[in-house]
Amino acid sequence: MGRYPLRTWVNRYMDANDQYLIDTTRKSRRSILGGIARDFEAILERERQNANQRGVPCPISANPKDWTDAEPTALLALWAERGVAHATQRQRLSTLGNLLDFVGNPALSHLKARQPHIFPSGRAERKDALSAKEVSRILRASKRIGGYTGACAEFFFAMCAYTGVRRDELRRAHRDDLNILRWEFTVRHPKGEHRYGRKRVLPVPDPLKPIVLGFMDERQAMLDRQGIQSEVDTLVPSRRRPRNPVSAAAVDKWVKQTMALMADDGMGAMLPFSPHALRRTYGQMLLDAGASLESVSIMLGHDSTKTTEAYYCRKADSDARREVSQTFADMSEPATGIPEVMTTKDRELSLEPDTRLGSHYYLSTAVHCLCISDCDGADSPLEGCKGVGSTCHRDFFQSSLSSSQSLLSIEKRTSSAKFPNSSK
Repeated sequence: MGRYPLRTWVNRYMDANDQYLIDTTRKSRRSILGGIARDFEAILERERQNANQRGVPCPISANPKDWTDAEPTALLALWAERGVAHATQRQRLSTLGNLLDFVGNPALSHLKARQPHIFPSGRAERKDALSAKEVSRILRASKRIGGYTGACAEFFFAMCAYTGVRRDELRRAHRDDLNILRWEFTVRHPKGEHRYGRKRVLPVPDPLKPIVLGFMDERQAMLDRQGIQSEVDTLVPSRRRPRNPVSAAAVDKWVKQTMALMADDGMGAMLPFSPHALRRTYGQMLLDAGASLESVSIMLGHDSTKTTEAYYCRKADSDARREVSQTFADMSEPATGIPEVMTTKDRELSLEPDTRLGSHYYLSTAVHCLCISDCDGADSPLEGCKGVGSTCHRDFFQSSLSSSQSLLSIEKRTSSAKFPNSSK
């Protein structure tokens, strides 16, 4: 296999999986494996030189089929030394694990089972979303690019910010996917197409509509200048090759041009951003506006709300505090000041009326009873009561909230509603 068998195995692995991967995934995986191969070759050369100087065999193997704990450990040490982010390390290790599974060597999975502490933590590295003012600033700067390119950039970034569509989902979109009559956008080619991805229909909100109409006019004008009379199926066609979709490199160029224009717009320093940051902002804005996490997850095309919450958007701390405070306020009973706490389990218990209470309270037979001030005589607590007096029931209730024992389930009802004979 030559001096570097790892590259040979990478090529075999990619050839075997080529038909199952879309273009973007194929390029990304090959790029990751190529980087791993370069890093390992640097490690291998260093270890070979050290072994030659000491006159001992090289401690690591060049062939992935013969790898043990030493090779993955060396890669982890190199990445840690270079300060590679944990998320990037996890992505590389995942891809490397797929390659070693293809080779038939479980060295990486065995190492992780024995020494999980040496692997990067799995904590989600969630980035902050952009503000509404920052989004507006980006759209204004992109429009300043001018011409068809400026219209494309403004439309592209606005679609990411107001529909949450991914960059490549929008690049590969067809003209028919954008329905101006119903103001809907259909994601025809979702991420993970033919595997886990599914089509979804996204609403086009009002702030996006004038940008869409302006882009469609500029698009038609560009096609007329090119002398193209027939309809072009691509939603965002390339200016040089109108029948082909705009490339990812062109989108990256629009980002750089927009950031350069923001540097001298008099509104502060240059604002770094990406289409993915705009997509993340879409999710956060929906959540802040009151949309449920599940709805936001569906609109973003996630298979689970865990991905949405971990990497994209989460309820703001101030909103969480306000909601919890309101919940506690709603739990309080103004008449007595005693919170009425009833869990789902409490409500499923059979509640029996106790007519010895003047106000007819229903006491759960599964928990301790509480002496209520409405009892017939403060000196005669209910049978089984823990001996609290009629004047201390509030303190007892508050202390029971913080205990690990079962809470008392008390529900006051009028005797005439459900137990018409209970007053006898």
